[in-house]
Amino acid sequence: MRAIFLTSERVYLRGMVEDDKSSAIAWHDTVFPVNAAFAEEQLKEQHKEMWDVPNRQLAIVQVEDDVVVGGAGIDFGGDRRAEIRIHIAPWLANSDDIQAEALRLLVPWLLDEHNMRRVDVRLAADQSVTAAAVHELGMFEGVRLREFFRKPGGRVDGVIYQILNPSEEHRHA
Repeated sequence: MRAIFLTSERVYLRGMVEDDKSSAIAWHDTVFPVNAAFAEEQLKEQHKEMWDVPNRQLAIVQVEDDVVVGGAGIDFGGDRRAEIRIHIAPWLANSDDIQAEALRLLVPWLLDEHNMRRVDVRLAADQSVTAAAVHELGMFEGVRLREFFRKPGGRVDGVIYQILNPSEEHRHA
Protein backbone atom coordinates (compact mmCIF):
# COMPACT_ATOMS: atom_id res chain seq x y z
CA MET A 1 0.00 0.00 0.00
CA ARG A 2 3.07 2.21 -0.14
CA ALA A 3 2.88 5.28 -2.38
CA ILE A 4 6.00 5.43 -4.53
CA PHE A 5 6.10 9.22 -4.75
CA LEU A 6 5.90 9.81 -0.98
CA THR A 7 8.64 7.40 0.03
CA SER A 8 12.14 7.96 1.37
CA GLU A 9 14.74 5.50 2.62
CA ARG A 10 13.25 5.29 6.13
CA VAL A 11 9.61 6.40 5.94
CA TYR A 12 6.68 6.63 3.59
CA LEU A 13 3.40 8.51 3.77
CA ARG A 14 0.00 7.06 2.93
CA GLY A 15 -3.65 7.68 3.55
CA MET A 16 -5.14 6.46 6.80
CA VAL A 17 -6.89 3.08 6.85
CA GLU A 18 -9.17 1.43 9.42
CA ASP A 19 -6.35 -0.72 10.82
CA ASP A 20 -4.54 2.47 11.90
CA LYS A 21 -6.95 2.70 14.83
CA SER A 22 -4.70 0.33 16.78
CA SER A 23 -1.73 2.69 16.47
CA ALA A 24 -3.60 5.92 17.27
CA ILE A 25 -1.18 6.88 20.02
CA ALA A 26 1.51 7.23 17.34
CA TRP A 27 -0.45 9.49 14.97
CA HIS A 28 -3.19 11.21 17.00
CA ASP A 29 -1.94 14.58 18.23
CA THR A 30 -3.42 15.00 21.68
CA VAL A 31 -2.31 15.51 25.25
CA PHE A 32 -4.18 12.39 26.37
CA PRO A 33 -3.86 8.98 24.66
CA VAL A 34 -6.86 7.79 22.68
CA ASN A 35 -8.20 4.25 22.49
CA ALA A 36 -8.84 2.24 19.32
CA ALA A 37 -12.63 2.80 19.42
CA PHE A 38 -12.23 6.59 19.50
CA ALA A 39 -9.59 6.48 16.76
CA GLU A 40 -11.82 4.27 14.59
CA GLU A 41 -14.70 6.75 14.93
CA GLN A 42 -12.42 9.62 13.91
CA LEU A 43 -11.14 7.70 10.90
CA LYS A 44 -14.69 6.91 9.80
CA GLU A 45 -15.67 10.57 10.07
CA GLN A 46 -12.63 11.61 8.04
CA HIS A 47 -13.39 9.10 5.30
CA LYS A 48 -17.09 10.03 5.22
CA GLU A 49 -16.32 13.72 4.71
CA MET A 50 -13.04 13.25 2.86
CA TRP A 51 -13.81 15.56 -0.04
CA ASP A 52 -15.77 18.13 1.97
CA VAL A 53 -13.22 18.98 4.65
CA PRO A 54 -10.23 21.24 4.06
CA ASN A 55 -7.78 18.89 5.79
CA ARG A 56 -6.18 15.50 5.28
CA GLN A 57 -4.50 13.05 7.63
CA LEU A 58 -1.65 10.87 6.40
CA ALA A 59 0.11 8.05 8.23
CA ILE A 60 3.89 8.20 8.58
CA VAL A 61 5.13 4.61 8.29
CA GLN A 62 8.58 3.06 8.71
CA VAL A 63 9.82 1.40 5.53
CA GLU A 64 11.68 -1.41 7.34
CA ASP A 65 8.69 -2.88 9.19
CA ASP A 66 5.56 -1.03 7.98
CA VAL A 67 4.84 0.25 11.50
CA VAL A 68 2.93 3.53 11.80
CA VAL A 69 5.21 5.92 13.71
CA GLY A 70 3.33 9.17 13.27
CA GLY A 71 0.78 11.23 11.45
CA ALA A 72 0.83 14.28 9.22
CA GLY A 73 -2.20 16.52 9.21
CA ILE A 74 -2.51 18.97 6.34
CA ASP A 75 -4.93 21.88 6.61
CA PHE A 76 -5.68 23.42 3.23
CA GLY A 77 -6.62 27.11 3.26
CA GLY A 78 -8.86 28.71 0.67
CA ASP A 79 -6.04 30.91 -0.55
CA ARG A 80 -3.89 27.94 -1.71
CA ARG A 81 -2.17 27.79 1.67
CA ALA A 82 -1.34 24.57 3.47
CA GLU A 83 -0.34 24.09 7.09
CA ILE A 84 1.40 20.86 8.06
CA ARG A 85 1.00 19.42 11.57
CA ILE A 86 3.12 16.40 12.37
CA HIS A 87 2.84 14.15 15.40
CA ILE A 88 5.44 11.43 15.95
CA ALA A 89 5.08 8.56 18.42
CA PRO A 90 6.24 9.96 21.77
CA TRP A 91 8.36 6.93 22.64
CA LEU A 92 10.66 7.14 19.60
CA ALA A 93 14.18 8.37 20.26
CA ASN A 94 14.62 9.45 16.62
CA SER A 95 11.38 11.45 16.34
CA ASP A 96 13.24 14.56 15.15
CA ASP A 97 14.82 12.57 12.28
CA ILE A 98 11.48 11.04 11.28
CA GLN A 99 9.73 14.41 11.31
CA ALA A 100 12.50 15.93 9.18
CA GLU A 101 12.21 13.12 6.65
CA ALA A 102 8.42 13.43 6.47
CA LEU A 103 8.71 17.17 5.81
CA ARG A 104 11.26 16.55 3.05
CA LEU A 105 8.52 14.54 1.34
CA LEU A 106 5.53 16.74 2.13
CA VAL A 107 6.74 20.26 1.40
CA PRO A 108 7.84 19.68 -2.23
CA TRP A 109 4.74 17.54 -2.82
CA LEU A 110 2.45 20.35 -1.65
CA LEU A 111 4.30 23.02 -3.64
CA ASP A 112 4.71 21.04 -6.86
CA GLU A 113 1.77 18.64 -7.04
CA HIS A 114 -0.86 20.70 -5.24
CA ASN A 115 0.46 24.08 -6.41
CA MET A 116 0.14 25.59 -2.95
CA ARG A 117 1.03 29.27 -2.79
CA ARG A 118 2.42 28.98 0.75
CA VAL A 119 3.24 26.10 3.07
CA ASP A 120 3.59 26.53 6.85
CA VAL A 121 4.81 24.13 9.51
CA ARG A 122 4.87 24.66 13.29
CA LEU A 123 7.82 23.15 15.16
CA ALA A 124 9.25 23.17 18.64
CA ALA A 125 12.41 25.29 18.68
CA ASP A 126 14.47 22.43 20.14
CA GLN A 127 14.00 20.20 17.06
CA SER A 128 17.39 20.91 15.49
CA VAL A 129 17.32 18.14 12.85
CA THR A 130 13.88 19.18 11.61
CA ALA A 131 14.87 22.87 11.64
CA ALA A 132 17.91 22.05 9.48
CA ALA A 133 15.68 20.11 7.07
CA VAL A 134 13.18 22.94 6.62
CA HIS A 135 16.04 25.39 6.04
CA GLU A 136 17.38 23.03 3.34
CA LEU A 137 13.93 23.13 1.75
CA GLY A 138 14.10 26.92 1.60
CA MET A 139 11.69 27.60 4.45
CA PHE A 140 12.20 30.61 6.70
CA GLU A 141 11.14 31.48 10.24
CA GLY A 142 7.92 33.47 9.99
CA VAL A 143 6.71 33.56 13.60
CA ARG A 144 8.16 32.67 17.01
CA LEU A 145 5.72 31.85 19.79
CA ARG A 146 7.42 32.18 23.16
CA GLU A 147 7.20 29.10 25.42
CA PHE A 148 4.46 27.60 23.23
CA PHE A 149 5.14 23.87 23.69
CA ARG A 150 5.11 22.11 27.04
CA LYS A 151 8.00 19.66 27.33
CA PRO A 152 9.31 17.61 30.24
CA GLY A 153 11.13 20.02 32.51
CA GLY A 154 9.71 23.25 31.07
CA ARG A 155 8.46 24.97 27.97
CA VAL A 156 9.95 25.51 24.51
CA ASP A 157 9.30 28.19 21.90
CA GLY A 158 7.17 27.31 18.90
CA VAL A 159 8.42 28.38 15.49
CA ILE A 160 6.26 28.64 12.37
CA TYR A 161 8.36 28.10 9.27
CA GLN A 162 7.01 29.19 5.91
CA ILE A 163 7.84 28.86 2.24
CA LEU A 164 6.34 30.63 -0.74
CA ASN A 165 5.97 28.67 -3.94
CA PRO A 166 8.88 29.73 -6.19
CA SER A 167 6.50 30.02 -9.15
CA GLU A 168 4.47 32.59 -7.18
CA GLU A 169 7.56 34.64 -6.31
CA HIS A 170 8.45 35.07 -10.00
CA ARG A 171 4.90 35.88 -10.99
CA HIS A 172 4.66 38.83 -8.57
CA ALA A 173 8.22 40.13 -8.86
